[in-house]
Amino acid sequence: MNLSVLISTIVGLTMKVIYVKYKNIDPPLLVFVKSVLGLIGVLTYAGRDTRKHMACEKKFIKPLFYRVAMTAASIFIFNVVCKYFPLVYIGLGGNLVPLITVFLSYLFLGEVINRFDKIAIFISIIGVSVITAAKFEKHDDK
Repeated sequence: MNLSVLISTIVGLTMKVIYVKYKNIDPPLLVFVKSVLGLIGVLTYAGRDTRKHMACEKKFIKPLFYRVAMTAASIFIFNVVCKYFPLVYIGLGGNLVPLITVFLSYLFLGEVINRFDKIAIFISIIGVSVITAAKFEKHDDK
């Protein structure tokens, strides 16, 4: 799990550097680059044990198919949304997903939220609030 978070952080930081360096990059291209970097991170994580990570028991094939279909639909929706909304709001929505997941798992699955989780949620809420409250100004490159 920690390695997965590390890979996601590295991908996120790389995307921030790319965005800062190339301000006029198209959002769909930015999403594509993020997907490629994420794939490289996953393949790096899997390493030589790729076959072990790709194995699936027969009883899990149907749920796995549903999960892949839902993920493909969410990626499609995400790409469509990139055409109509500013990247700030797309990023904000993406950063709210873990908070919503924790909240729903607490409500519907009875998951216990420990002290570390509460601290992480609190920090995340502060971060999302800062992003939401910030003034986004339009910059001219004249």
